[in-house]
Amino acid sequence: MRKKALSFLLVCSVLFGAFQSTALAAEAASPFKDVNTSDWFCDAVQYVYENDLMSGTGNNNFSPNEAATRGMVVTILYNMEGKPEVSNSPFTDVPANEWYAAPIAWASANGIVSGYGDGKFGPDAPVSREQLATILYQYARYKQYDLAAQGSVFAFSDGDQASRYALTPLSWAIGKGIISGVGSNLLDPAGNTERSHMAAVMKSFHEKVVNGLGEKTLFNIDPSEVISITVDNGDSKLTQVTITERKQIEEIVKLVNDFTYIASQKIPPATGCGYYIGFKTESGGIGFEFWSDGVKLDDKEGEPGASINYYGKAGYFDSLVTLADNATDPM
Repeated sequence: MRKKALSFLLVCSVLFGAFQSTALAAEAASPFKDVNTSDWFCDAVQYVYENDLMSGTGNNNFSPNEAATRGMVVTILYNMEGKPEVSNSPFTDVPANEWYAAPIAWASANGIVSGYGDGKFGPDAPVSREQLATILYQYARYKQYDLAAQGSVFAFSDGDQASRYALTPLSWAIGKGIISGVGSNLLDPAGNTERSHMAAVMKSFHEKVVNGLGEKTLFNIDPSEVISITVDNGDSKLTQVTITERKQIEEIVKLVNDFTYIASQKIPPATGCGYYIGFKTESGGIGFEFWSDGVKLDDKEGEPGASINYYGKAGYFDSLVTLADNATDPM
């Protein structure tokens, strides 16, 4: 007999409540009146605002189409560092009383920026896409983050227009998934960076480089070792289905292996209800809880019962949720 588990029965724990709060935050409307939920950059603006990376331009506006400046970029990184004390800026066009003076002095002292070479920095000048990549690369090097990723600048039809100084930073940013093209196979290295694009870049940089969470996988299960897969609706196990058909097993294993996460959250011990998937293998088995957008694994370094929730692409496990919701009684 087939029957559909009621989804509200699953919402029964602090754990799942925390996950729902995260999901709802991602769906929330932007706090800025000039950013609509239908805009491609809405999620990025929401992210940089909630993570104190970027703020508005006044009067409840974000000004997504305005050019981002060199001073803005450095100020974001300076704020991420906790606003350390610094000496005066070495640049003649950076007055000590300006909002970007301390950030530029800090970035210069730590080799993150070097100015134009004539004693000037150009804090109010628009930051080009290759300048942005270079500043982020220099900051990543200062923080000793991973600089190994390599993409191809010359895969773009205008890649040869990139400045020589920016080739390595651009290759890294492309390989890391921080900067992509602007369409029609164009990189536009010298083009100005709009604030909407800045938000998207900073979101990717914060997730993939600062937090080191982007594009990481959790599982490497060999499908040939899987004998069967059981999917049910979690702790209450009102329904479950067991998969033994080889093609389905391979499809589900690939889905799980390819799951990548972009954020994580440590959860203290708590009873929780989520969906559950179990793999019976020749050497034993593995099982974990999951939701449409995430996975719960035990926190081996935390206290007993503690776990870590890994959040990925929205709706990634919808097919597994459907299996669990429409499972067959285990009788």
